[in-house]
Amino acid sequence: MNSTIFITCSICITIFIFGVSTNAKVIQILLNGKAEKTSFNILCILKAALNAIIVIFGLPLTFFNVLLGEPLISESWDTICFMFSLNFTICNNLCNVLTAFNRFCAIYFPTKYDNYFNNSRTIYLIIIILIIAHIKIIYDSYNYLDLQCYFEFNLEHLYWFLPDHCSQVSSYLLIVYEIMKFNDSAIWRFTTGIIAWVVIYGFDGVIMIIFIKKLIRRLENPSNIVKVSHIHSIKSGSDH
Repeated sequence: MNSTIFITCSICITIFIFGVSTNAKVIQILLNGKAEKTSFNILCILKAALNAIIVIFGLPLTFFNVLLGEPLISESWDTICFMFSLNFTICNNLCNVLTAFNRFCAIYFPTKYDNYFNNSRTIYLIIIILIIAHIKIIYDSYNYLDLQCYFEFNLEHLYWFLPDHCSQVSSYLLIVYEIMKFNDSAIWRFTTGIIAWVVIYGFDGVIMIIFIKKLIRRLENPSNIVKVSHIHSIKSGSDH
């Protein structure tokens, strides 16, 4: 095993553990009973689960192609797993938009927030997003395999690519490919094409852990709630 393979595999293992563990911690914190079962927390659980799924399905493909020099099972299997990870990335982005709208309503329309984002409605929206993602996975996988558009890993330059006859590349991949063109070195392609995106999903878990733990501490400290209620009562009294 040469140094490039050893370093690349070590990075894949490290980031895999980081990405899965941080997002698993988010799910564990939100399901252990201390956190309120709000629509926002439900969305956080979904985001953490999607982050972990993307890492679990995406990163091992690179690891085994680097370690073995070829797909672990077949090019078809790699393509299906790649499409699974890619479409759940898009699903994650939809979840981010939904989460942002959730926070927007909570801040600017607090009195109507429960109408817009009650738990049942949030779960229905999540189910719709997941159904769309699965339909797209099946549709894209069938089209790619039918056209023999298999994702292949270039061991020399450390990046994934599609054969030239495959024109149906998603906009997400086009952005990644354009970023990789800035430099021809294998390190740059490996970092911008694979590692950077996986690290983002790992740090997404870290950010959620920090935010959720702060929220739980505020909920567990009743003095904060008393202070806020006291301030509101003073303001309402002064208005009258």
